[in-house]
Amino acid sequence: MFLRTGVERGNAVSKEGLRICVLLAYLAAAAFPPQLKANLDSGTPLDRILIQTWRSSQGMPQDSVTSIAQDSSGFLWIGTEEGLSRFDGVRFANYDKTNSGPGNNVVLALLFDRQKNLWIGTNGGGLFRLQNGKFQSYTIADGLPNNSIRALYQDKNGALWIGTDGGGLARLSGSKFQVFTRADGLPDNSIFSISGSSSGDIWVGTHAGLSRFRKGNFLTIRTGSSPGSDYIRVVRVLQDGIVWVGTNNGLSRIAGSEITSYTTADGLPSNLISALYQDRSGTLWVGTMGAGLSRLSHGSFLNISERAGLIGKSVLSITGDAAGDLWVGTAGGGLNHLRTNMFGRLPPETQFANKVALATMQDSEGTLWIGSDSGLLQLRANGKNRIYTTADGLPDNLVSSLLQDRGDGSIWVGTLRGLAHIQGGIANAVDITGLPREFISALYQDRSGQLWIGTRYGLSRFSDGRLTTFTTKDGLSSNFVQAILEDSRGTLWIGTSGGGLNSFENNRFHAFTVRNGLANDVV
Repeated sequence: MFLRTGVERGNAVSKEGLRICVLLAYLAAAAFPPQLKANLDSGTPLDRILIQTWRSSQGMPQDSVTSIAQDSSGFLWIGTEEGLSRFDGVRFANYDKTNSGPGNNVVLALLFDRQKNLWIGTNGGGLFRLQNGKFQSYTIADGLPNNSIRALYQDKNGALWIGTDGGGLARLSGSKFQVFTRADGLPDNSIFSISGSSSGDIWVGTHAGLSRFRKGNFLTIRTGSSPGSDYIRVVRVLQDGIVWVGTNNGLSRIAGSEITSYTTADGLPSNLISALYQDRSGTLWVGTMGAGLSRLSHGSFLNISERAGLIGKSVLSITGDAAGDLWVGTAGGGLNHLRTNMFGRLPPETQFANKVALATMQDSEGTLWIGSDSGLLQLRANGKNRIYTTADGLPDNLVSSLLQDRGDGSIWVGTLRGLAHIQGGIANAVDITGLPREFISALYQDRSGQLWIGTRYGLSRFSDGRLTTFTTKDGLSSNFVQAILEDSRGTLWIGTSGGGLNSFENNRFHAFTVRNGLANDVV
């Protein structure tokens, strides 16, 4: 993460910029002790990949996740067969035809354009654009060739490409649709996938072959001669210009005029390839129908199935988020979250060995505290471990943040449903007037002993029995507070979801965002 701020000469960075860089690095490094960090990169072994799953029982509209996209504020948008949902990491906000959402509940494709609008392709209901909280529809009446939308892509010039099921390919530039069909050179009018290169080429996967659109002309490219090779489910042009193609007969790699094919004989768990995604490290993730997920690294495949914790055998969608984590949507299995840089497996001898670590802290006595979605683990060096749950006084079993009090050494615990306090082995829910009993995303105690609490509703300060809450009305750039830190000068720094980094000094906020050079506004 690099922040460019102030005036620079040569390679010099301003003192303030360097200070913020160090703070950001500290926030990232201090979140979890080294023994609990795990990188989901090309070398991560299977037993180090942690998977957490969300389903309709936890608020999703339906368990088949067809498409996933993340907005600039960090929210995850999820397309299902029963509507659209926005996920903040804790709760789902669902949109469908019954509550001013898209007019068709079966969502097949999602795309955020460069203007931060969300485009939604549906099965029979046409195309929708979500802009400033309002849905606008596009159908055959507006120039679409077909109302079933399977694929969306925005090219380097800003035009939107739309793949339909039976009506061919459409390009939306301004307010006009231009339609391409078999008569224009496409191998088929059923479009499953669209991708593009930096040179401007548009690659189109169809029911009957792969096509490249260049300078107004389509060229059909054969990826193989075996049955199923022309059934193109997914095509992706990667950062290096290599084109990967998923078919009903395996995976193909196109580099110039050279085509390399991979099948089950090469280690793929299935030849039915349904989704492709390249992560930040350059690793290719491959979704299959019926055999789960696979990772291609250094020419070999690592297969991740239900035995490894993935819920659902058929992968419908894959994407990465701003934190580098992987999200996988499956048919009937819900939304799977594969942790990347921040989480690791807990020691195998504990009862929490297969749980996800959401918060960790080592106290002054060397005891390790580990929060998960199933309670709080107190891991002592002498082996006398303890687990705290709602049965022991926690307001909820999902523990999201931890803090040791500088004064008496007691433990503050942030959960999904409010704050708790542990002292002398006794846990109690803490009811502070004005503090919502909901998700506590961050806890911090400053040098004067004041307790700072981050929630989705702002930054709160608890001191001398009084609670003061700061929100965007007070100058905070976003109400979703994710991290809090005090520097050596006494300035408080607040990381937010969607609002970047804030400094708080002399009761005034100052925001640093992507406009100032911050790599991302999710801190």
